[in-house]
Amino acid sequence: MLEVLEENNVISKSGAGYSKVGGGYSKVGGKVNRLKEGNQWDDFSKKQVKDGIDLGSYGYDAYNQATNPIGYAMTKAIGGAVKKPSAWISFVKEYAQNNNMSCKEALKVLLDLTNN
Repeated sequence: MLEVLEENNVISKSGAGYSKVGGGYSKVGGKVNRLKEGNQWDDFSKKQVKDGIDLGSYGYDAYNQATNPIGYAMTKAIGGAVKKPSAWISFVKEYAQNNNMSCKEALKVLLDLTNN
């Protein structure tokens, strides 16, 4: 049955493997590197995901800018959410203020005390 379908050009084996030529079969086509083909699709899908995330981020920013222009401008001016300083930095600043010195000097003194 497969030979009939192939003779009537319904199916073809000419892409790879063997094809009917004359009274017999001959090897046709080249090998497909499945790993290379898979990596091309992997790279393609990663790019699509990154583009989608970038588009979503752009849309979110545009929505915020359109619905709350003042809050958006203030957030951009400040630089986003401000992170609270660590306990060590807070301690150094407090030590500097209590001893009337700069933070740089206080840091040097405290590091010398901790190393000894």
